[in-house]
Amino acid sequence: MNKHGVLALAIAATTACRAPPAAPGAAPVRLAKSAAPVRVQETAAPASAALRPPPTEEELALRVADAYDRRARGDTEAAAAAFEALVKELLSLGRAKAPGLGDAGDGVVVRGRMHAGFTERLRSGAWFFDIETGEPFAYLPGMLLKRGPLALDGSYFVTSESAQLGLFDPTRRRSAKLPGALVSVHPDGRRAYVLGEDCRLREVGLETEEVLRTLATPATKRTAEDSADRPECSSDGFRDAAITADGKWLSTRVGRWNLTSGAHRPLPRGGAEDYVPAISPDGRYVARIAYAPGATSEWPRAVVQLLDLDTGAVKATSPPMSPMSHAYPLSFGSDPPRVCVFDYGFSAFEVPSLRTFEPGHPAVVPERGFQHFGAASCDTNFVRPPSHPDLAARLASRVCYVGGYLVPVAHCGAP
Repeated sequence: MNKHGVLALAIAATTACRAPPAAPGAAPVRLAKSAAPVRVQETAAPASAALRPPPTEEELALRVADAYDRRARGDTEAAAAAFEALVKELLSLGRAKAPGLGDAGDGVVVRGRMHAGFTERLRSGAWFFDIETGEPFAYLPGMLLKRGPLALDGSYFVTSESAQLGLFDPTRRRSAKLPGALVSVHPDGRRAYVLGEDCRLREVGLETEEVLRTLATPATKRTAEDSADRPECSSDGFRDAAITADGKWLSTRVGRWNLTSGAHRPLPRGGAEDYVPAISPDGRYVARIAYAPGATSEWPRAVVQLLDLDTGAVKATSPPMSPMSHAYPLSFGSDPPRVCVFDYGFSAFEVPSLRTFEPGHPAVVPERGFQHFGAASCDTNFVRPPSHPDLAARLASRVCYVGGYLVPVAHCGAP
């Protein structure tokens, strides 16, 4: 069972165990004034409440998800009661309250066909809301929305959980069932490409979840016994796979697939095998580390090569740099388009010119939270840019921020 299935069961269990509310107009229970046992119970109840441990973030997140789920099902009274109780508890725990998106304001919006998703940068979870009204209708704890080119059609959002990609439809609250590891989604939003356990890439129709065809297998001289070690058999070889905007090519670290014919084309030779290449978000460029001309074991200088997969042109940075100390030094960023090198230092080069940026330019500053060794990148794992500030403002008008969670504005309570 996947993570969202576990969440659904947890929400169901939480709902089943909730005590029913008192009937409207029911007479209050009156306690005898002189009964000593009653006085003991009156003092014991607050004491037991005081000893109760505060809720965990996981418990709070499930309660938020449950409240949104009730609201989406039309159970407005129960949803309102759940939201208001949650706000009260969060405030009693000393959590901050702010109008709109509050501290989550630097999060990222992903635009879909009819709905949009919002992901905070520093919290794992996604809210989904209506594009026209900004009204939120679902919250999924533990979900991150993946960066990259978005589908032009279709209701699925690409998600990233534990470095694995998935597809989630918030309108039906279900994840797509795919016959393998998700690699990329076609710009038409109706097809996805997955890597099976047999090392084959397949095209899957998202409406039927059926295999439409199998793409060509990359030519290799290796044997079946070591297939598990081949890049084309590992999700690592497809980590930043991208489909060109025209939908004709799927670019990966192990070559390019023609999505019209299904044929495979290997990447041009070159580059140092010790370093993993990177694919640009538009699927046009490959960046890789190569040894500079004249480099020797005593003077191992390196350059960044940029391959234009459309024209075959190759450019290289200058002057040479010191060799990288780990295998994943490269990544691409947007706004402006750039390729970044992270080692003990951080460098960024314009794409496609490979000119260096002026000192202090935002493009040469690693993203917050991605400055430690081996984890820096030009962008975060979220969609950026565009972050759709107009949609973020629309969502902000319909929620308030309480203790790390977005609550519908109708249940935020007094300012």
